[in-house]
Amino acid sequence: MSMIEPTVGFVPRIGVIGCRCKLAALPAGLLMLAFAFGYSGGNVALAAKNIGVAAAVLPDVRSTAPDQAARVLWIGVDIVADERVVTTDKGRTQLLFLDGSALTIGPNSDVVVDEFVYDPSAKTGRLAFSATKGLFRLVGGKISKKTAVIFKTPTAVIGIRGGIGIIAVREVGGQANAKVVTTAQLAFGRMTVQSGGVTRAINIPGFEVVAENPQQAPSRPARAEAKAEGLAGLEGAGGDSRGGAPEAPTNEDVADTQISDLGSKLQPQIIVSAPLAGVAPPPPPPGKDPVATQKNVSTVSDSTVDAQQNTTLDATAGTEGGVRLTGLGSDFVYGGRFLSQTPFTAFDFNTAQTSRVALRNENGGGARLGAGTLSVSSDVDGTIFKLPVKAGNFAFGSDEGQTHFGPVSGTGFAAPDLSFIYWNLRESQFNNNPSSVFAGAPFVGSFPTSGIVAHDLFPGFPGKTLIPMLPLQYGGDIGGRPRPILYSAYSPNITTFPDDARSVALYGSVAIEGVGASQRSSQVTYIGTYFGGGATNNKILLSGLSRGSVRLTASSRPLRVDGGGGVTSDDGSGNSFFGTNRPDYFVISSDFTDAVGNRLDAAGFGQTLEDLATPLTFFHETYTQPAPLPIGVGSSRTSQTLNGYFTGLAASATGTFANPAFSVYIASTLNASPSNFEIVTNASTNRLFATVKTEDVASVQSSLVLPLGNPSGSARSRQAFIDDNIFGIRDSSSLPTTVGGAAGKGRIMLSTSAFTNLTGNLTTGVSFCTCAFTKWGFFSGDVRLTSGFERHRFHLMPWVAGRLSGPLITASQTGTASYTGHVAANIKDGGNQYVAFGNYDQSWNFATRSGSATISNLDGATYTGSIAGATGTQGSRFVGSISGAGRSGSLQGAFMQGANSNVGEVGAQFHVVGGGYTAAGVAVAKQP
Repeated sequence: MSMIEPTVGFVPRIGVIGCRCKLAALPAGLLMLAFAFGYSGGNVALAAKNIGVAAAVLPDVRSTAPDQAARVLWIGVDIVADERVVTTDKGRTQLLFLDGSALTIGPNSDVVVDEFVYDPSAKTGRLAFSATKGLFRLVGGKISKKTAVIFKTPTAVIGIRGGIGIIAVREVGGQANAKVVTTAQLAFGRMTVQSGGVTRAINIPGFEVVAENPQQAPSRPARAEAKAEGLAGLEGAGGDSRGGAPEAPTNEDVADTQISDLGSKLQPQIIVSAPLAGVAPPPPPPGKDPVATQKNVSTVSDSTVDAQQNTTLDATAGTEGGVRLTGLGSDFVYGGRFLSQTPFTAFDFNTAQTSRVALRNENGGGARLGAGTLSVSSDVDGTIFKLPVKAGNFAFGSDEGQTHFGPVSGTGFAAPDLSFIYWNLRESQFNNNPSSVFAGAPFVGSFPTSGIVAHDLFPGFPGKTLIPMLPLQYGGDIGGRPRPILYSAYSPNITTFPDDARSVALYGSVAIEGVGASQRSSQVTYIGTYFGGGATNNKILLSGLSRGSVRLTASSRPLRVDGGGGVTSDDGSGNSFFGTNRPDYFVISSDFTDAVGNRLDAAGFGQTLEDLATPLTFFHETYTQPAPLPIGVGSSRTSQTLNGYFTGLAASATGTFANPAFSVYIASTLNASPSNFEIVTNASTNRLFATVKTEDVASVQSSLVLPLGNPSGSARSRQAFIDDNIFGIRDSSSLPTTVGGAAGKGRIMLSTSAFTNLTGNLTTGVSFCTCAFTKWGFFSGDVRLTSGFERHRFHLMPWVAGRLSGPLITASQTGTASYTGHVAANIKDGGNQYVAFGNYDQSWNFATRSGSATISNLDGATYTGSIAGATGTQGSRFVGSISGAGRSGSLQGAFMQGANSNVGEVGAQFHVVGGGYTAAGVAVAKQP
């Protein structure tokens, strides 16, 4: 049988003295319990010897009472104060105490009941445990309602108040460096973890704290990456109908116990389960009114939301125009923003600034939460907003929601503690016009000043796009997209702008759907900076810009998509971050900030290459949820210089506005020299900058100098360095862009392959290089003359860069080597353009400085050729001709440092042309 959670808040029958009870095999889903309480009567504090009972037992569980020999536990055996319980690798048990507390003990565990004192009339007392190893789940009873239950481990002291805690005490490391690690996870209620004189509070279910050293502070609360460190260890094995009793219990045995007299004052559905790895999927895009069966999909009913929050409403003056809501031990003041299509007018193409539309774009406060509904009166027209609230993801019909514009239906998300809520809405009386609302309790703690965190991104208003910051009409529904994650690297420099470390944020997405002529693709990169001070009154905000590029069909020219801005929306009082313990929740919109931090209304736009004067405008909104940091992120952060290659197909527009001429050409690294593609990272400042110098292989189009990022200076949101594998960068504001030697202006972006989904038909049969130091990714954007018409546009042009080996290193090499990896290329087949991947193999003889190269499985073709050392490079670079499938071209590359060799990796650029077909891209490979 499975050991199922007991209900909480049991009231034992007075006068049951020392009975030994067997339990029946109850129907599936019911709890098997047994009681054997010693009680002396009267309203005095109990410190009786018999303080609880073994309520469920699986084999290999032993206990030792004070001054007694070890004994085998089974159901109904009394538990006494100072009793020690030990389980083997197959043993599990559940102890039920007089106040209704229940401790489930997993395998390989060792715990002592240190103290149990309980006054049943006052429902007060003390309960404490000590554990040296194991896995435990404590469900607090009446004692925990008023006094925290204490759980001591070698590295931490944990307090659990009015809820459920899951505690793992594990020894990690070998014999030479073994240490005990305590992980405490909250499933419901409140929890504190104390170590090294520092106490951490956990108020959000599914979050955990780790303590590794009794002399050091525990970690900050973070979302648990797995289900409570192997929570399955607390579940019983199937097929044991006895529950560990020496005889199979019967229904009559159950009738003789006091189970039927015991009840719970907490409804089971409000106990929040520990989350699995990752986070819940985003709410489905709202459409027409959800059908009746879609309503009330949350596991938390309206009537239990108030019980969960223990909320009291208290209209309080001086709370930024809001209503103070007291719950979970902290004051909630709800404010937020309402948007309705279309929220802006008077778009200025030169500045991207707009004017707000009254009623359809407003910030404010004053929200009330009660009976599962958040309501607020609009300061603009007195309209009552009423929207349903349920923890987690939920859907609702037009009979449950209302805004300025009448009844609304839609979907929503609410944080587990209801400190943040977001709604995607459809206006029933306005042809299902999209709108959105968010409301939150401002985060009032100290903003993080170190570390790397991740947030999952969910596209909000207008509620249809599947790619954050990319609207539906510009490819927001393109498949093949990666999981949208916003990475943040925090630093202490929040209120100032020195040239050193900034707190930065980065989100990227490369979505490629389909192959060949049926392909669609997009790239979006958002870079932001966290800051406060100045006009923001020290209230932190995140401000940045997004760049995008889209090819809606293989036969169309790429679109430039500029998100306008990318600043966190506030609640009308300057609060941008919401949550109880950390700034876990925020909303990013198309607005932006000026040089001193003032928020300005703005909109995004998309622009074709054909029509340069009339952009198509849109408004984007994205909300966040905290996410576990993916394994390995932040483990390697290096200040270094990377060089390599940038090659693909660019589109150009020349001539005049009235009579433009369009063409497609191969843009390649200038002079095929890796020094003309350079990325410089600085881990101590979270900065990077890059310089890309290109030429037309056919020498027809202008050469370009494309700088990205600022190596110094106070300009914000130009670059974000998260780690060696995750970084992004956009057009520089301090270095000049040139087009054919003339002054130019760039709207460009570059990001690593970390933001690419390398699965599906597009990459079938391709073995991607897991290189140690050599990186690759994509580049997109738009470059034009400062004055004049000439414009160049790039879409998903591949790049590769690594640590060059150099002539001195390669000249000293002997013997032969082979390299395997992949290629990424832009393809033009007749009137269609698309991205394709293939395999790359290279052999090399260092003595003769010669070898061969093969590109295979690239859009169904294979290209081979001989390569030799480039003149004047002492074999550090190589060049050659390649051909195949009736096409021919060239390849140029360089040796780069690898994990185990100074020439362990290679990067290269190539192109082939023939029969109305062109392929141009990069190769990256390493020694096996």
